[in-house]
Amino acid sequence: MKYIISVFLLFLSTIEFAYAQQGKGYLHIKCTSYNFGVFPKKQVRSCVFIVQNTGTTPVAIESAIPTCNCTAVKYSRQPIMPGKKAFITVYYNGKNYAKGKFKKSIDINSTASNGMVRLFISGTTL
Repeated sequence: MKYIISVFLLFLSTIEFAYAQQGKGYLHIKCTSYNFGVFPKKQVRSCVFIVQNTGTTPVAIESAIPTCNCTAVKYSRQPIMPGKKAFITVYYNGKNYAKGKFKKSIDINSTASNGMVRLFISGTTL
């Protein structure tokens, strides 16, 4: 009897989870990494990531957290409507850091069903 109840509860929770995922926004990013190539470390470089809401409800970006103080992020605080795109601009300033190769990440937290997305930037400073 306990087995039947356990299976039934598991079945119900699976259905509930699937139902909760319907009607949510989803952030789709075609390319999640960008390589700046080789550049002088005195230069501030930037790139733009395009995000699209492929879900059915608006998605708000709640935060964009870089892993290093050499990286800054700019994004719109307005919700991304279903089918629409938004832009996340990432700036890299390596003038106070050692020369050489770098790879940094930015965590994008949102209200989308995929919640957190990680972006990467890389390059080599001279």
